[in-house]
Amino acid sequence: MKVVKELYNQTNDFWQNVIDELRLSFKRNYAPMSRSVTMAEIGGMNKYPVTLISQGFEITIALPYYWDFMDSGVSGAKKNTGISKYKFKDKGKGKNGKGQRGVPNIKAIRLFMINRGIVGKNYTKIRDMPRSEKRQRAIDEELNRVAYAIAYKIWRDGLLPTNWVSDVLNDNLLRRFEEQILNEYGRLIIEINKLK
Repeated sequence: MKVVKELYNQTNDFWQNVIDELRLSFKRNYAPMSRSVTMAEIGGMNKYPVTLISQGFEITIALPYYWDFMDSGVSGAKKNTGISKYKFKDKGKGKNGKGQRGVPNIKAIRLFMINRGIVGKNYTKIRDMPRSEKRQRAIDEELNRVAYAIAYKIWRDGLLPTNWVSDVLNDNLLRRFEEQILNEYGRLIIEINKLK
């Protein structure tokens, strides 16, 4: 059982280092724009990336649900149309001009703006108004105006790929892992044979 525990520890350390590499890769690609909400999700759901199961080890690395869009990029509806397997739909405005089909989620854009302190040019004037329902409505309208502008630009131009995951999790990494397991497992088998 000591051998299995040692192999488990080696495997867990390897994959914890991979999680650390993913965080560094994310930081290199997004640090100036990010306030670490996504960073916290990288490996955040696994206390340990490796679980011992009856057939061997199971490796799980938690990533945010949108990781592949950030990694692979998204082709724009008008520009950068062939940069990714994902694409925004080339459709005009929806009903009454209140948003385009295929445009990124405005609520997500508003959250993005809040996390980064992005406001419109009229925001400070509106914010200094006396507190009232009218003031709050004006603030919401100003933030929505900026959010729609950001969403439209993303829809039109797309999102360039960053490869922040695929630069780390790839065939070279799996070969490295396989070599380490073979080396460690071989060493442990030799140690077991010495004990007999």
